[in-house]
Order: sequence, then structure tokens, then C-alpha cells
Amino acid sequence: MNRNYLTNYVIDVKGYRGKPEPKDAWTQVRMEGRFELIPTKQDNFAELDPILKNDAKTHIVENIEFDKKCDSITTCTSDLKITVEMFLTKEGVVPTQVKEDTNIYIDAANILQVTTDTTNLFNSSYRANVSGEVTALMKRDASPNNGLVGASCKYESPHQTSTTIYCTADSKLDRNENMKIKMYFDVSRQRLIPGMDMSKMKEYVHIALVTDQANKDVNMDNNMFERKIPVKLKFQVIIQADKETSDQIRYKADERSTRKITLIHRYFLINEGPSFLPKTFVNISIPLSKNEVDLAVIKEMSSKCSVRGKAPIVQTTTSSTKSTTKFPVQPETEIERKRREAKQEPKTAKSSGDKPQETAKNKNITCEDYTCAIIECEVLNLEHNKQETIDITVDVYEKELAKEKEVREIRYETIATVTDPYIWYGGKVVPWDKTVYAEKWTTFVVEPTSVVSEVNIWIIIGSVLGALALLIIVIVILWKCGFFARKKHNQVQQWKRASLYNRKSVRMSSHEKQPYTSMEEKELK
Repeated sequence: MNRNYLTNYVIDVKGYRGKPEPKDAWTQVRMEGRFELIPTKQDNFAELDPILKNDAKTHIVENIEFDKKCDSITTCTSDLKITVEMFLTKEGVVPTQVKEDTNIYIDAANILQVTTDTTNLFNSSYRANVSGEVTALMKRDASPNNGLVGASCKYESPHQTSTTIYCTADSKLDRNENMKIKMYFDVSRQRLIPGMDMSKMKEYVHIALVTDQANKDVNMDNNMFERKIPVKLKFQVIIQADKETSDQIRYKADERSTRKITLIHRYFLINEGPSFLPKTFVNISIPLSKNEVDLAVIKEMSSKCSVRGKAPIVQTTTSSTKSTTKFPVQPETEIERKRREAKQEPKTAKSSGDKPQETAKNKNITCEDYTCAIIECEVLNLEHNKQETIDITVDVYEKELAKEKEVREIRYETIATVTDPYIWYGGKVVPWDKTVYAEKWTTFVVEPTSVVSEVNIWIIIGSVLGALALLIIVIVILWKCGFFARKKHNQVQQWKRASLYNRKSVRMSSHEKQPYTSMEEKELK
């Protein structure tokens, strides 16, 4: 009587009847206790069992609060700070840290790694959590145990276009403790361009995250993170002319020739990435005529190409007949015309250093002096590090080349210009900083044997005419000087006397008339 029975218990709080164990100090623990007197079995009435008073309380229930180590049980303040670090990565590629000016380039990476770091800067924080949304799907399971305190996460993607996130700390965060979670999102081409439909391409990936707790947070300015990372296509495109095909061709200087010289101009369009090239056009300018006189015709072209404007007539030969056909000409809309004109290579942009200079014996055939046809070739879905080959076959009339008499080399040029996809896709692509184009030159060299006979005839004709002209000029000059006029008789006699002509003549005459006398006769005399 008048004694208390006291027992201490150490309780490990666990889940009960399907309910999870509490993970923070704000969940109360329900405690329930009962006691009773257990009757004893007696054979006789020697000992009596104890009984309870009618008002004795044998059942108690209490909800017990955790000690939160705060200022008071009802007031608990803390300060959570969230920092987010992001990387773009791909297998075999060094991860790139996402900064303020970073873009997600299609095909350059396929994983966006988002690492959230929630740190407690003040009193103990309870039920700390991170929630938010990322407009991308999860690539693989998150890694929630990278901080001092682990976490448990849930993800949902109800519309398969974004992911909602909710992660909760497994225990309280004391001062300077953190909860660090790594998440991985799919930023592959298939996810960013659904169905490969450029009209559905995402403009950006939006990351919005916030950290919260059961305590009162004294500074809400460091609890949120938001970033929009632009999604763009980027490609380094180059076009090159094949210098091996139709680099130099010989022709005969015969204006009566009916032969057509076939040349092939081949271009290689190369995409050096990092993104795939969804669509572009290669416009090839080809000189065909001058002053309504045809110099050349287009013979063949790649199947992906068509002629804009007037279709050149082309001779096609079959096994039995010859027929004249035209390449199909696609109707050009107003938008296409503006797009083509806006992106054609201006003449002033061409490098004068790359263009062969004309001389007295060399001539250039270019679109600057000749009427050109424009062939437009469509290129679709050119992958990274892949190339597209475009062939244009042209027949040049030999007789037109032969008309250039004083020329020994004729250079024929075509220009291929690539259209910047920015015209169609706008801000979805990174615009080029310069026009992409290439030139292909074919040098026609005259056959020496076809020039020799023609040159010899002209030399002979020129020499004869020159000699006759010179003879006439000399005769005229002599005649003007009086070379052919006869002197008067008196003047001739005076000239003779002045030169003692008569004396010499008399002496010669008297000497000739003396008779012959021998030496003996002279002695007798």
C-alpha cells in the first residue's frame, strides 16, 4: 500500500498497420497503455484476490511530441538553401556544365544531369523536401543519397512530356547538413523533336524546383531555382568541289565543229555537326548563253535537283532514236523566290584571290558575263559527319569555244551556294555567320594541232599583204622625191663640163686616132 511501480522503456518507432514510420519530428507518436489484475486460481478461501476500485483508470492514450531542439515546442525556425548544378553529357563525350548562356544542341548531348543540393543554414530542419517540374522525361533512376542525409523520391510523367518531382529527407537536417540528389533527364533528339516534326520541336527545357520544410523558413529568397535552357540546332556545313572530275579538257579550234564537250561538276555537301541538318538547298549557277547565243546545255543532274525558271533543252539519246526533252521545272512560289534570292551568294562576296585572272590568252566564263541557269537541289536529314554528293552534267558546244581565236585557255565556272536553314526554322537553329559556297572551274585547253594550219595560212597571207603594202609605200616615197623624173639635156651637159668629162673624152679620142709607128722607123727619122 502506498507504493508505486515504475518501469522505463526504450521505444524504436516503426511502421504499424500499413502506416509508414515517421520521418520527421512533427509526426506525433501515439502511446497506449493498459493494466489489469490477473485472478489467481484458489482451492480454498485462505487467500483473497485483490480487486480494483470501481473508478480505477486502467486504460490511457497519449500523443507524444518529439523534442525538436527548437526555441519551443510550437515555434521552430530554420533556413533552407537550394543550389542546382547541371551538366550536359553523352557517352564518349566530356560533360559540359550548363551556364547562363548555355544551349542544348540537338545530338550534341542526350542526358541532362540535374543535381540539387539542399542545405540547412540555421536550426534543425524537419521534413525537408524538394519538389518541382522538369519539361523532360527521366532517363534513369535518380541517385538520392549523395549528401549527409539521404532522401526518398517520387516521380510522375502523366503526359509523357515532363516530370514532376517530390523528394523528402529521410531524417531531420541539422545545421550545415545537406540533402543532395542527382537526377538524369532525356534530352535526345527523339524527345526534343517528337516524331521528327520540326514544328513540334521544343524551344527550351524548363527546370523549376523549390525546397520546403515543416518549420518556418526565415529566408524564402534562397528556396527556389528556375532556368530555361534553349534548345537549338547547330551545324557546321561546308561544301567542296571535286577537283578530280572535269578539271581540264582539250578542245579543237574548229568553228564548224558539231561536237559537244561533256563536263561533270560534282559538289560534296558535308555536315560537321553537332546536330543533324533537317533541310537545306544547294543552288548551283551554270553559265549557258550570252547575247541569245547558246554556249552550253544541261545534260543531266541528280534526282534531287530541279531547274528554277526557264528549263534548258537537253538532247537525250536512246538506242534507236534521238529526242528533245526538258527537265521538269517546279513552280516557284513567292516565298521560295524571296528565300532563294535572299541567300544567293552575292558577287561581291566572292574572293578575288580564288578567281583566275583573265589575260590576253586566257578567258573566264562566269555568271558575271553570261546568262546562267539556277539548279536547286534539296538535301534532307543530313546526319552529323555525313556528306551529300550532287552531280551536274553540262554539254558545251565546241564551236563556241573555237570562236575565241586569240585564247588558248578558257575557264568555265559554276558556283554552288548553300541556303541557311534559319530561313525556315528561325530561332530553332543557330544562324551562319557567313555564306557557305564553293566554286568549280573547268579549264578548256585548245589542241595545238588544230591551231597550226590555221596559224600558218594567216602568217602567209599576212606576210604577202604586208610586203605589198611596204613596196607600195616605198614606191610612193621615191616618186614623191622625184626619183623617177628624167633630167634636162642642158643640165646634163653642164654636169659633164663641170666634171671634166669632155677633156677626158678628147684625150681618149686623139690618142685612139694616131697611126702606129714602129721603133726602127722612129730611129731612121
